[in-house]
Amino acid sequence: EIMPTPNGVTAVGLDDVDMDIVFTRPAKVDVEIRSETLPPTPYSKDPIVVRHIAVPVEKAGTVTAVLYPRLKTEKPVEVMALDNGLGVKVVTPAGTDVVYLNPGPVKAELGGKAFEGKVGLLKERGVKVAMTAPGACDIPRTFWTDGDPQLRRIHWKNKLQYPPFPDYEEAVTPNGGNVLILDQQKPVSAGGFTATQPPSPPWTDKDQPGREATDVAVTWNDQVLDVTFTCADKGIVASVHDNDNIKLWKDDCVYVWLDPGHTHNDEKKCVMVQLSASGAWHDSTNGSPASNVEGLKTEVARTATGWTARLQIPWKGLGVSTPKPGDVWGVNFTRMDHPGKFDLKAMEMSAWAPLYFHPGDASDLMWLGHLVFTAKGEEAAVAVGREAMKKKHQSMVEKAYARETLVK
Repeated sequence: EIMPTPNGVTAVGLDDVDMDIVFTRPAKVDVEIRSETLPPTPYSKDPIVVRHIAVPVEKAGTVTAVLYPRLKTEKPVEVMALDNGLGVKVVTPAGTDVVYLNPGPVKAELGGKAFEGKVGLLKERGVKVAMTAPGACDIPRTFWTDGDPQLRRIHWKNKLQYPPFPDYEEAVTPNGGNVLILDQQKPVSAGGFTATQPPSPPWTDKDQPGREATDVAVTWNDQVLDVTFTCADKGIVASVHDNDNIKLWKDDCVYVWLDPGHTHNDEKKCVMVQLSASGAWHDSTNGSPASNVEGLKTEVARTATGWTARLQIPWKGLGVSTPKPGDVWGVNFTRMDHPGKFDLKAMEMSAWAPLYFHPGDASDLMWLGHLVFTAKGEEAAVAVGREAMKKKHQSMVEKAYARETLVK
């Protein structure tokens, strides 16, 4: 059961513990307790009644709430807002806590000392006082995977309940800077490869360039997508010579990832074409290595500073029609680089469209960049392509905020 209180609610537990939920920001909230009947499930023959709380928010900003579990025999927790809701003071039988937890920096007094930062904690337990003030406490975007459903917009009775959460909006419309306007007359360049972040500390919030430079030149015609990699490489590894070898990644190699039609589908249905410095290739369609891109042409050459790899990928071999000016596809270009010999720990994957959220996994279509097809870079086709991207991304936002997504 959920019981209203002057500044929030108390969730009454079935056993010996209740949960006090006290809202301190905005200063005044009109908490609503709502009920909803869900249909029976395979685990319950009867309809399920779900109760929840709703807090209307009139404008963008921060909602702050204190959740305090306590024994039913204890008094409700005493909570006071500090500095217009930037901080809270919590008085309990054990002592007093002063907490600052804010998206932006705060200037305040903590334990009699000047405090500036996003996070601060003061604990008073009798005569003992402990203070923690880590300061800015920025969270690297490595941690932001698929977004927290609780921070998404929720709609109630056609009324916007939560304002858009900026970080999540950015997350579901990714790689706005990774757009290639293709030209049939001359290749366009995709450079600035960044190393994928390691799946262990230290994490970083900054782009880390690949240790050796990579550039990709891309053009197209009625028959093929034409992609040429230029790779600086001081020690080339090229030991695998058979095609469709799933261990081709043990060589220095490059990859093209394609999402025809810019679908961003959940099933990760896409095309991957991989080319080793040895000249061997490996491809897969919708995750199946048995499905080859018929008519694929490849070419590898050594240079004074490394090697080049050219892939001519036919539309017919992809099973699609020739794109039209204004069409948009999802795309990424990645590279596997070894330090002169195969080394599992020292090998590095780098990518044109960064892979912060899923290090090493370029198959997640959410993070692909974009190809906009034009005949000569004409403005009309570019405008059509950008509008198509905007429409597709908006549909992704709406899907992410849909009820069936939020209640998974």
